[in-house]
Amino acid sequence: MKYIKLFEAFVNESAIDPEQEAQDILDDILSERDPEELATMSMEDALETVEAYGHTGQDAKNIAAALHAIAEGL
Repeated sequence: MKYIKLFEAFVNESAIDPEQEAQDILDDILSERDPEELATMSMEDALETVEAYGHTGQDAKNIAAALHAIAEGL
C-alpha cells in the first residue's frame, strides 16, 4: 500500500497541464516571432516547437495540440 501511495504522488507531481505548458511556450516564442506568423502555424510546426522544448511522446502531442489551438486564436 505504501508503494501505491508513493507512485500516485509521483504521477500527480509529474502531471503536465498541456494548456499551461502551451501558453508558457507561446509566451516564450512570441518575443522571437510575429503573432501573425504563429497564427498560421501548422500542427507539424507546433509539434516540432514543443519537441524543441524537450517534450516527447503523448505529452508532446497534447501540448502541441493546445499550442496549435492557442496560436490559431491569435
